[in-house]
Amino acid sequence: MNKKYIGIVAGLLLLTGCSNNENIIEPVAVDKGVKTFSTFTATLGDVTDTRAYLGDGPEEGMNRVYWQESDNISVFSDMNRESHIYDIVNYDANKAQFGGDEISGNEFYALYPAWNWRASEDNPNVWYTYLYDGNSASSNNDFRFWAPMVAKSSVNTLNFKQVTGMIHVRVGDIYSLSQVIIRGNNDEILGDRGYVDLSEDEPVFRIDERYAHYTSTGVWFDYQEPLAGEIKDIYFFVPPTTFERGFTLEIYGYDEDENWISYTKTTTQRLVVDRATVKHFTLVNVNSELEELEASTRAALRAFYEALDGDNWENHENWNTDAPLYEWYGLEVDGTSVVTGIYMIGNNLTGAIPAEIAAIPTLTRLVLSNNAITAFPENISLPNLSYVELCNTEMAGPLPESFANMPLLESLILDNNQFEGGIPNSYFTNLNNLGQLILNNNKLSGTITIEQQQSPMWQHCYNKEINPQQEGYGLVLEGAVEEIILNKTDILLVVGETQQLTATVLPDDAYNKNVIWEIGWVNYNYNVGSSAFTLDENGVVTAVAEGEGEIIVRAADNNGAQAHCYVRVVKDLKEGTTEDFNITNHDWDN
Repeated sequence: MNKKYIGIVAGLLLLTGCSNNENIIEPVAVDKGVKTFSTFTATLGDVTDTRAYLGDGPEEGMNRVYWQESDNISVFSDMNRESHIYDIVNYDANKAQFGGDEISGNEFYALYPAWNWRASEDNPNVWYTYLYDGNSASSNNDFRFWAPMVAKSSVNTLNFKQVTGMIHVRVGDIYSLSQVIIRGNNDEILGDRGYVDLSEDEPVFRIDERYAHYTSTGVWFDYQEPLAGEIKDIYFFVPPTTFERGFTLEIYGYDEDENWISYTKTTTQRLVVDRATVKHFTLVNVNSELEELEASTRAALRAFYEALDGDNWENHENWNTDAPLYEWYGLEVDGTSVVTGIYMIGNNLTGAIPAEIAAIPTLTRLVLSNNAITAFPENISLPNLSYVELCNTEMAGPLPESFANMPLLESLILDNNQFEGGIPNSYFTNLNNLGQLILNNNKLSGTITIEQQQSPMWQHCYNKEINPQQEGYGLVLEGAVEEIILNKTDILLVVGETQQLTATVLPDDAYNKNVIWEIGWVNYNYNVGSSAFTLDENGVVTAVAEGEGEIIVRAADNNGAQAHCYVRVVKDLKEGTTEDFNITNHDWDN
């Protein structure tokens, strides 16, 4: 089998600058000496590593780029807002000449590449373009997308400057390559519709927040790319970006026996993309690292088996054998040997999870509920772990600080254990990707401060179940909502009627007074094909068909305060009105 090498070699070439309005393009030009041109000479920036075409070169110059024969540019002026396409006439690395129709003006503006640019309707300086997911990357001479650049000049010499960042990855000696993907560990936006403001001295591509969708980008090869011992250079174009928690590189391909290969490399250091800087990363030998990873993973799994009394598990098929890891019971494996998950609910695991589990850095999911597990190891990190489910075990003592070392953690489910104390402050400061935190039915106590409630973790976490705790224990939110009072607890509506429910939140100085309106249950009327009523996010009830149901309004701070309203919908009222309707026999618990 050929060896596979991946080098995360270089990248991050970025031009940044402050906005300045001194050079705004005027809709009606003032004659400063009108000039007419049909040709333009284009050079490539004032920074050595800012180029248009990602060309081949010596080892130390692989991140250099050059003009090529298929290039063209779009040019417009302060007197002619319609852009004109100019094709390349001749070129020599850093300099090229473009020719086309005559254009007149005092100031000339150019966009590269010539396609995919659209002028803003509101600001003549702002032009929109795209960094597409899967297309904002290039590989050697097989280009999916070219780096956008802009230039402006009062003469027909255009000095182009790149407006995006660039990350360079080298892939080599893989038998065949299928995908190379990059993503920020803090869900940084790496692509979609963005804009460039030409009034800036150093224009920079910025993602339009309305179109901030792509958190990864990469090269998807239409066929298995055979490298045959050659090096493949991948260039990712990204907007000005700070990778707060580093980034992850995913490489997919096949070996010569057509076995699927996947490899993930994660950096965790904060990385700021600055202008004209080149960041170098450790060269990675994929083949040997995969072999080393499998060896260390097998050793870690043996320690896991021994520490948790594997001989007495309900099922331990193929554990501690030479069988491929994907044949071991309870393991989720990517490719042939990269372990991404351990699933053993109710499998009679007994004891403390060993620290050796940290030797499986590819682990993303750990599901070990309903076992006699007594402890989770301290002072370890699993950089790719995103889902933990350890409920109904025998773990006790403080909540493990180790979970705070797992920046990609999205779900932490630890209910029905014996944990004591409060939620570590490190959870609030480090777990910014956490969306689910389930801690109920432990022995936790203490106060979650307003400062902690303002943290990105708490704000981002949409599902927080922290109470009730076991008898005599409980977590308290500072400034919590203690009671919700509805203006009506039962209403009678005629089909087509609406009713506004209002909620009063107590006490008046509660920190988060927002409420969430939900339908607890409602009849579905099959005769008309609709539920009895609808409810919007502001508490407006609309009667749709005969039937009944329940509305629940609860405090958004998840402290448990809620109120209920019973709703009945009829075709018409033969006696009385909605105002004097009163239900006396509804049992809220049924």
